[in-house]
Amino acid sequence: MFALTAVASALPLAWLYLADLMALNNNPQWTWCTNRYGDPEQFDYLQPDRTERIGAAVVDFWGWYPPGMTCRFGDSHTGITVVVGPEHWRGHLALALAAVVALSVAGYIVTRKRSRTPKQRETERHRSADR
Repeated sequence: MFALTAVASALPLAWLYLADLMALNNNPQWTWCTNRYGDPEQFDYLQPDRTERIGAAVVDFWGWYPPGMTCRFGDSHTGITVVVGPEHWRGHLALALAAVVALSVAGYIVTRKRSRTPKQRETERHRSADR
């Protein structure tokens, strides 16, 4: 039971951390950042035909909390830059999943030590008597 819970929590946790990297794949960084976060509202002063002035790049490929990649958007003419990161709910979900994995592993270890068959107990008694 505990092992199944640990695996069932570890898989979504791994997905949460690796989803952005897998989505980046072979896409250019500026395309990925724009598709993921859209154009930041700080650049609303630009006319729709001037959005090519906005450049974007990934500045943190491996964010721990919240998990995901962070992008920096910048206006090439004014020099204004904006850093946009992953949503905060991803961090809360990562903490909850990590706690479930840790508790499940601890529960598995504790219950595994306690649950011995009568044959295992007899074997242990014989080994300790031989010493």
